[in-house]
Amino acid sequence: MKVGIISYFDYDTYIKPRKKLKIYEGWNKAWEEVFKLCFKNNIVLKKYNQNNHINYDKIIFVEIPRITDLIKVLYSNLIKRKIYTILVINETFLGRARYMLRIPFLFDKVLVNCEENINHFMNYKIVTFSYPSIPSKNVINAKKSTILNSKRKNKLVFISSFKVALSKHGSYIFRYNLVRDLLLHKNFFKLFGYGWDRTPLPFNIIGIAIIIRIKFLRKLIRNLMGLYFKPLGNFPIAKSKLKKLQEYDFALAIEPTVSKFNSICEKIFDPMLSGAIPVYYGQKIIQNIPKNTYIRIDKKDSVNEIINNLKKLSIEEKSRYRENIFKFLNSKQADKYRSSSYAKLIVNAILKK
Repeated sequence: MKVGIISYFDYDTYIKPRKKLKIYEGWNKAWEEVFKLCFKNNIVLKKYNQNNHINYDKIIFVEIPRITDLIKVLYSNLIKRKIYTILVINETFLGRARYMLRIPFLFDKVLVNCEENINHFMNYKIVTFSYPSIPSKNVINAKKSTILNSKRKNKLVFISSFKVALSKHGSYIFRYNLVRDLLLHKNFFKLFGYGWDRTPLPFNIIGIAIIIRIKFLRKLIRNLMGLYFKPLGNFPIAKSKLKKLQEYDFALAIEPTVSKFNSICEKIFDPMLSGAIPVYYGQKIIQNIPKNTYIRIDKKDSVNEIINNLKKLSIEEKSRYRENIFKFLNSKQADKYRSSSYAKLIVNAILKK
């Protein structure tokens, strides 16, 4: 069986398995699992080529596609041969707006990253899944000494680039204000990441693709944003996020969206995999993740309260958090977040008639 893939993000960087990558993200690991399982099931995954349209048995769109990519497939389905299409939505609705799903019959099957059991969304019947963030139990057991290691800096770390989205459902405004205030406590808080020395453009506003291309509009919007989101300075870059997290007791974990569609990304899991205790701001409904594996913060919590609560934890209490984290990462509860579960989801969607 031949399957064509059309990815909103670069196929060669994010989808196709590669031996050498500067940054080996969880996303690369998840798709590596997909390719392995497809090979076992005689499924050949290839980057979609319109010239070979009639040779595909199915087509997978990874994320809401660009209009140009969608039109190519719709045209070929109409003129050449109708191919079954599968849409896989991993990004939050802020990352890629889902207005396209208001139009029926564009896709034959839709899979959506969502923790809630929702059967329909807009004009489509959907299948929900959890974002692939956790490796196999073998990998977890190999990381045991790292996860349980207590010889760390008793500090809070945050590793992220500077991004802004203007939405009541997004956490970016809260994140900026929190980081700005935490930077006043430099003896306890460390920040790593790109772009904090320059105010970014809001990535979710309508027409952002046009604004980026027009110098006058780009400068105007950036100046307006600078009134509310002033640059915070230059900070070092972590060559490896997971290795840097291994140095610290606590790591800030902030979901990009809250209060809508309840999706959980890798934010809470990356610290766990390094043995850092997640200081989590995000979804209220995370039933499968034990409360004793992370520390929840809210908008009502002041920076002083957050720091004081973290400093109060004894070495024994922090060790118990790590033991609970290791136990969870090895449990059946964690299976729904494993890359292998994501691979099974994709392969089942391909094989199902």
